[in-house]
Amino acid sequence: TWILRMRRFFCFHADRVVSNNGRRGGKMKFDKNKNFLIKEKELIQVLSNAFSRMLKRDIVLFDINPQERAFMHRFAFELHKEFSEAEEYEVEGKNILSLDVEYNRDGNWLKHEDPENPETHKWIAPDIILHERKSGEYEGAAKNRNNILALEMKRDGTSDGKDADRLKKFIEKRKYLYAIDFYRFAGNGDHEFNLYGQNLKQKKFRYNNNSNMFEEVWDEKNDFMYKG
Repeated sequence: TWILRMRRFFCFHADRVVSNNGRRGGKMKFDKNKNFLIKEKELIQVLSNAFSRMLKRDIVLFDINPQERAFMHRFAFELHKEFSEAEEYEVEGKNILSLDVEYNRDGNWLKHEDPENPETHKWIAPDIILHERKSGEYEGAAKNRNNILALEMKRDGTSDGKDADRLKKFIEKRKYLYAIDFYRFAGNGDHEFNLYGQNLKQKKFRYNNNSNMFEEVWDEKNDFMYKG
């Protein structure tokens, strides 16, 4: 019926690329207010899909351990495959969602760590973000709409660095749904990140080479399991 067709038109669903092990990340969609929706479980699946393909396609990078930007570029390339249909979604001829690398803008201005006090902080450029460009300039409920994911990456760092503090401010000040401190992207065989989110306690994930998935793990330093 025409009613069913209209529902399908206004509630766009974007299926992700099937991962190497055949699993999908579920379904992601935009709601009637043009907000992009993705659950934590779906995000972890998307990250696992992209990282699994990168491990297979770009194993040489992990062998020779080049500059961080080489890893960042290839990971962003694989993430784009996961979000490509969502990025192509348009309203009135305008794309809503974009995955950007080292994006240093709030609207037309430089992005600062604290948007409420820009003069007290230098400009920043997150390694990878999934967002709606210039949404910080909107008014009311649409302000900061579709600030979905901010990700910082280190080849082999620690989980208590400056990136973690910066990402927490993305959650608090810019209302990002998720932030990821990928502090050990290519270190000694372990691939680990911390996940932050709105109304979500910090969680630690490590890549499992047997399941090809990022899995929540026990935190040895604090001796407890991160729970949401």
